[in-house]
Amino acid sequence: MVPGIVLKVCWLVIFAHSGYTTFQLLNQTRHKDWFKILFHLSVAIVALSFI
Repeated sequence: MVPGIVLKVCWLVIFAHSGYTTFQLLNQTRHKDWFKILFHLSVAIVALSFI
């Protein structure tokens, strides 16, 4: 069984990565892939709800 603190750290890493990727995609000047932006934003929101 995985300790609870390890799971929280994993969810935090997922949240941070998704948030960073969303930020990077929003900063693209020429072409914004809105589906990818919404996907990563959704993953960040779900990860945040598990923390």
